[in-house]
Amino acid sequence: MLELMVMLYKTILYFIWDSFEYILFLLIAILLLFNRKKIAYYIFLIVLVCFGGFRGGLGNDFVNYYKWYYIKINDKFFEIGYVGIMNLFAYLNLSIYHIQFVFFTGTLIFISLAIRKFTINYKFASLYYLVFPYFFLYSFILMRQYIAMAIVFWSFQFLLKNKPFQYIIAILIGSLFHYTCLLAGFLVYFIFFLSKIISKKQIIFFLLLSIPFAFINWFHFFGFLFEGTKYELYFLEKNMIQVNYIKLILFNIEALFIFYFYNELINFNPNNKFFIFLTLFAFILANIFASVNYLVRFSLYFRFFEIIILADITHFNRKRIYVVLLITLYGLSYFFNVLLSDYKSTGIHTKLVPYQNILFKK
Repeated sequence: MLELMVMLYKTILYFIWDSFEYILFLLIAILLLFNRKKIAYYIFLIVLVCFGGFRGGLGNDFVNYYKWYYIKINDKFFEIGYVGIMNLFAYLNLSIYHIQFVFFTGTLIFISLAIRKFTINYKFASLYYLVFPYFFLYSFILMRQYIAMAIVFWSFQFLLKNKPFQYIIAILIGSLFHYTCLLAGFLVYFIFFLSKIISKKQIIFFLLLSIPFAFINWFHFFGFLFEGTKYELYFLEKNMIQVNYIKLILFNIEALFIFYFYNELINFNPNNKFFIFLTLFAFILANIFASVNYLVRFSLYFRFFEIIILADITHFNRKRIYVVLLITLYGLSYFFNVLLSDYKSTGIHTKLVPYQNILFKK
C-alpha cells in the first residue's frame, strides 16, 4: 500500500513538472484575457497561436498524420480538401508542422469570429474555450475534424440571419475537411428549427430520457454496422472504453445549471434559446452514446455553443466572480485530468505531455 502511494506521489510530481509549460501558458493567457487594454485580447490570440500552432508532435493522431503526409497512404479515404492541402504543402516542400499551424490558426479564427458574433461577453467565452479541454486542447488531436467543427459553429450566424444558402455553402466547405460536417450541419439546422416549436419541459424530458441509454454498450452494434467500411477500425476491441460515469454525472449537473438560468438567458439574448437547445443536444448525444468514444466526439460539434451560454450566465450573475471561478476551476480540473490520463497511458502514440514547441526545438 505504501509503495503504491509513493508511486502515485512520484507520478503526480513528475506530471506537474512535465506540465509546467501548460501551467505557465494558461497563466499568461488568462492574465492577458482580463487585461483591460483592447490590444491585450489580440495578444492573447497570438499567444494561443504560438502555443498551439507551433506545437511539436503532440496527441494520439500525430503519428498517423505524419505517416499520411510523408508516406502517402490512405489518400483515397480522405476528404478532398485535406488531400489537396497535403499535396500543395508537399509540392511547396513544407512539413507536417506547417499543416498543423494552418489548421490550428484557421480553427482559432473561425471560433474567435463566432464568439464575437454570438455574445458581447467574448472574454468570458474565450476563457471557457481555453480551459475546457474539449475545445482548445482537443484541437491538438482532432485536426481535420476540429476545423470542420469551427466552421459549423461560425456558420450558425447564417441561420440566425435567415440566409440558408450561405449556411449550406459553409457546411459544404467544412465537409471538404471532414465528412461528419454534413451530418452535423443537418442536425444543427434540425435543432434550430425544432427549438422554435418545442418547450423547455420537453427538452428536459428528452435529456432525462437519454440518461438510461448510457448503460447500454453500443460498441459492438456500431462495429457490426460499419463492418467493411473505413470506419470499422474505430470499433476494434482495443478501442473500446469504459464509460466514465463521473464525467456523465458532471455533464448532466451542468445541464441542470444551464436550465436554472433558462429564462434569464433568453431575456438577456433571445438567440440563447437556440444555443441552449444545441448545447443540451450535445449532452443528450453524450448520454446515449457514452460507450462509444468516437460518437461522443461527434457531440462536440454542438458543445461549442456551451461557451456562449456560460459566458452570458457569468455576465448577468450578481455573484460574477464566484461563477467565473467555479466554471474556470471546473474546466481546469477536467483539462489537467485529460493531460494526466494521457500522461499515464500506455501504447505507441505521441503524448500531450511533455509539451513540445518547434520554435524551441533543439
